[in-house]
Amino acid sequence: MNTSEGNTTDRLKETNHYLESTQADHSTNQDNAEGLSSQVELQMTAGNDNDIDKIRDILFGNQFRSHEKLFLHLEERIAIEYANLKDDLSKRLTEIERYIKQEVEAINERITTQRNSQDLALEMLAKGHSKTQQDLERKIDKFNETSQQRHEELLALINQEVKELYIADQTARSKLSALFGELSERLNTEQTD
Repeated sequence: MNTSEGNTTDRLKETNHYLESTQADHSTNQDNAEGLSSQVELQMTAGNDNDIDKIRDILFGNQFRSHEKLFLHLEERIAIEYANLKDDLSKRLTEIERYIKQEVEAINERITTQRNSQDLALEMLAKGHSKTQQDLERKIDKFNETSQQRHEELLALINQEVKELYIADQTARSKLSALFGELSERLNTEQTD
């Protein structure tokens, strides 16, 4: 409980105590007034209307004036308490508003920081992915180039072997044909002999 709440509570207690004591005085005054009013009623029948007003003023005037002062005093105290409560409430609302604004700003800063770090991480991931993709494409191109070279070398080697085999086959056929020719001549010569 802060000081202004304690002061307000104390003032309200004082006001209640004052009202209770005033009500006790009022009931005592009322009892006295009732006794006097019965006496005045007897005299009123004898006096005129002007006298009745004076008598009323004498009997109840002090009481009315004390009540009037009491009510004025209470109105002043209530007005002061109302102003104090209004100021206190205004201060508290201002503090709450300031606190909420600070919290919202802090949350916005955290969100912005988090968003920036996520954007940076995504950017780095995209760069890493792009670099990896470029490296992979380079390796695939190199593999394709190497494969193409080897394929061409193997094809040339196979063609070379085929030519050599063809030439060897031609040579072997020629030799075989010459051998068969020679064999046939020998056979012919042997049969003629």
